[in-house]
Amino acid sequence: MRDDDLERFSIAMATLAVAMDSDLTEERVEIYWDSLIDFPIADVEVAVTEAIRTQTKFPKIKDLAALADSAGRARRLKQEKVDKHPTVRGLESLSRDLLPDPAWSDNLAQCFRELDLKFGTTFLSRVKGGQE
Repeated sequence: MRDDDLERFSIAMATLAVAMDSDLTEERVEIYWDSLIDFPIADVEVAVTEAIRTQTKFPKIKDLAALADSAGRARRLKQEKVDKHPTVRGLESLSRDLLPDPAWSDNLAQCFRELDLKFGTTFLSRVKGGQE
C-alpha cells in the first residue's frame, strides 16, 4: 500500500469493525496498517470482504495477511489468463497497427484486457471482416 491508500484502508478496517461488532482504535488501525503495508490495497479490501463473509471475530493480522495473499494470487492468475488469451494478443497487435502512437495503442490494449473477452473477440472479428 501507499500513503494515499490510508483512507481506503481505514474505511475497510472500520467496515470490518462494524461487521464484527468490534471496537476500532487508532492504534489498532496503525498496527494493522504497518503489518499489512506490503499488500496492495485492493488485495486488503478483498481480504476484509472475505473475512466479513467467513469469520465471526475480528481477524488477527496473520489471518488478514493470508486472505490478502490469497486475493493477490487469484488476481495475478486471472490477469495471467487474460494476458495469454488469443483475443487479447490479437487486439494488442491490431491496435498497434491501427494507432501510430504507442501510448494510444497500449491504452487500447489495456482497455480490452479489462473488458469482457467475448466482446473483444466479436470486435476483433468485425474489424478483420470475419464472423462473430
